[in-house]
Amino acid sequence: TVQAGDSDTDGIGLVGGIDLNGGTIKDSAGNDASTAFTSPSTANILVDGIIPTITNITPPANGLYKLGDNLDFQFTFSENVNVNTAFGTPRVALAVGSSTVYATYLSGSGTNTLTFRYTVQSGHLDTDGIAINSPIQLNGGTIKDGAGNDADLNFTVWPLSGVQIDGVAPTISNLGKPADGTYPANKRLDFRIFFDSPINVSGGVPSLLIRVGNQLREARYLWGSGGNYLVFGYRCLLYTSPSHETG
Repeated sequence: TVQAGDSDTDGIGLVGGIDLNGGTIKDSAGNDASTAFTSPSTANILVDGIIPTITNITPPANGLYKLGDNLDFQFTFSENVNVNTAFGTPRVALAVGSSTVYATYLSGSGTNTLTFRYTVQSGHLDTDGIAINSPIQLNGGTIKDGAGNDADLNFTVWPLSGVQIDGVAPTISNLGKPADGTYPANKRLDFRIFFDSPINVSGGVPSLLIRVGNQLREARYLWGSGGNYLVFGYRCLLYTSPSHETG
């Protein structure tokens, strides 16, 4: 029976004759059997009892990952391995905040490096760093070398303090409107949109649509980036046509 660590890549060999090892081999008359023989060719009988092991893990780069971002984890093995996902897909458990989520096998079968991917989902949050938990879970799949040896999927639990997750999208918590009253031409109406966490504005000028009489107008973003609320302003204009509002 092949033992762990046994290896022969150019063919096994039969050495000497049968070793009696304290026993006997006799015929019914009691004659000792000859234990010598001519060995057949065994050059194509190979042995691989070397179990693949994880030699390195490459985590995602340090940073803050938002909703929809992909985090790739690369596991390097001591030899090429094959992944079979016919009955399930291997995965790696991650500690994200107080939740357990999974990086699922993505690619690499036939090589010595397998990639597992986790995509940040809505509500996932970890501000002090995630952790990779051992072992790789087969989850119905298999990870084997070319000889069919099951890979050793254990590794040291690894905290990643620099990899942080924020999959919690800011939501509007309140809306501040202008004071009640009649506003004349050139008077600006300010609207404050409050969020449940700080937000930043970039790459354009957001606006609010306002219905004034039978017309749609824009209250355009004025300031607030970096804080918890944004200010949008609409300035009433004076129109001479009776078919338009007059401020």
